[in-house]
Amino acid sequence: MKAWWFLVQHGNTIGLSFDIVGAVLITRYGLPPAVDRGGKQYLITGQADEAEARKAIRYECVGRLGLILLIIGFAFQLVSSIWTRCP
Repeated sequence: MKAWWFLVQHGNTIGLSFDIVGAVLITRYGLPPAVDRGGKQYLITGQADEAEARKAIRYECVGRLGLILLIIGFAFQLVSSIWTRCP
């Protein structure tokens, strides 16, 4: 019961922390750039680049982790807000 009360009291702070980390991850890894910002053009050879494939998988996983952290953070804030108002 003590852990639940701690969650109710500090849920907003914990949730906000999850939200900040999730937002940073989504900003950095969630939307990989489709266009090179340096203006470079690349030659397509028809061969798969294993390094780029691994990079794409990493970006996808970390972007999803950021989204999950955002959802968890909002859930913490919601629970904290609802239960602090209950008698």
